[in-house]
Amino acid sequence: MKQARRGTRIKPASASRRYDHSSRVRSMYRLIELPILLRGREYTQSELTRLYEIDRKTLKSDLRIIAEYYPVMERKSGRQVYYSIGADAGPKLKRIGAAAYRNKFGASK
Repeated sequence: MKQARRGTRIKPASASRRYDHSSRVRSMYRLIELPILLRGREYTQSELTRLYEIDRKTLKSDLRIIAEYYPVMERKSGRQVYYSIGADAGPKLKRIGAAAYRNKFGASK
């Protein structure tokens, strides 16, 4: 086994091999908060992508999951796409958001 020279740093494993827990936490946060946020008012697609620092593909994927539990409304006006949740969504937003997270990632071990 080759030893590292004194003063040199050993390179860590590549980032792709390490598991990033923070991305999973951010995704869970989005799935819980998005329904609450969208119930308050309409948001454009660009507002949501900037707010959560995600791309459009990730946003659409999360909205598809949320649409299984809430009436997600999509309205196009010119080049803008607006999203909101209907008023009949009900008061159980956090519990259903947690269920959406379990649906996306499976039960925790």
